[in-house]
Amino acid sequence: MTSIIHRNDLAGWQVLALRPAGECRTLRRRIERLGGTLHCAAPWRIERVDEQADSLKRALDASLWLVTSPNAARCASGLVVLPRFSGTALAVGPGTRRALMRAGIARVAIPEGDFRSEGLLAMPALRTAREVVLVTGEGGRGLLDRELARRGVAVKRIEVYRRRPRHWTPVVLERLAATPRPCAVLVSSAEALGGGAALAEALAGFELVVSSERVAEAALRLGLPVARVAGSAAPEALVEALRLHAKPAPIR
Repeated sequence: MTSIIHRNDLAGWQVLALRPAGECRTLRRRIERLGGTLHCAAPWRIERVDEQADSLKRALDASLWLVTSPNAARCASGLVVLPRFSGTALAVGPGTRRALMRAGIARVAIPEGDFRSEGLLAMPALRTAREVVLVTGEGGRGLLDRELARRGVAVKRIEVYRRRPRHWTPVVLERLAATPRPCAVLVSSAEALGGGAALAEALAGFELVVSSERVAEAALRLGLPVARVAGSAAPEALVEALRLHAKPAPIR
């Protein structure tokens, strides 16, 4: 049965997103529509890797790109003139697709429902691919590289950004710990929890909603119990998971 969404399902909730403020627009709209208040705290800053410009320019002639995040799309657009890419871009989710299309790429496809690396790997375009360009950031799981190599696909990996960790000052951590209840934190990547024990202590009173089992494992290693696993880092998935946690279905 489809659950009924009410405008006050998150009334009174303070919600923290561990992401830069510029990446919170869709989350903010959805949470405020449900009566909650969103706060953003960037666990890192994104730094474009300018030395990748030549590699990306040569990749404009490729037929297939895999783009793993909105940050990858935005940083790529700062390195080359993206409308010159005439192939197809496979984007990990709707946010990445929007960023690519705003930058001028005409053909962009996304997975159906599963907005993770697993969803990208299941896309029909990759069943017959022989070579792809992976436009991404430094680090990550490496799942795409490993699985594509297993399939015999030649992967040209171009890391167009890196994350620089944020230093969590005692003042910021105290403010987080003092957030009024009920409060929740939305965590879309394991790297966002890189603040370690000090950040974990500040988040001890928050209800954690995470994007995947991998992120849940990272939270548990820090001693943070997880309220819900959304199954995707997409804003709609995170907010729906929080809504279901905040307003569980009545027992019949």
